[in-house]
Amino acid sequence: MSDEVSISQNEIDQLLGLAGSIGGIDTPSPSTPPPNIEQKRSSLGVQNPESAKSADFKPLTNTKPDNLRSEISLIKDIPLELSVELGRTKTSIQEILNFGLGTVVELNRLAGEPVDLLANGKIIAKGEVVVIDENFALRISEIFNSKKSV
Repeated sequence: MSDEVSISQNEIDQLLGLAGSIGGIDTPSPSTPPPNIEQKRSSLGVQNPESAKSADFKPLTNTKPDNLRSEISLIKDIPLELSVELGRTKTSIQEILNFGLGTVVELNRLAGEPVDLLANGKIIAKGEVVVIDENFALRISEIFNSKKSV
């Protein structure tokens, strides 16, 4: 007696169709023609593009200063990194490798010229460097608002 099992192509196709539908995936058998685009749209719940409605947006309103102050209070505790930039320069790696104690690096600003105050890398003000109790400080002389370009 032989242990071989004979199975027809039709039975194989049915088994493949059954295996494809396991897990919620409906895979058509090779003998079934693929669904057209309208059948796919309706099975996915997609409407016909011609019947789509346009979006309804409410008009924008101006924010009043009092309302703006209350909105700003929500972010008052967020920390910012402040830094003061005395000036900048460009140099080569070779020159940096030659740095030693006493090396002077010339910057693009004149002595006494206002320096930049940066908040998270963005210039927000200019001022002059002063010394208070042996510590450096900045006396602000000009503040930039967000609408003014620097």
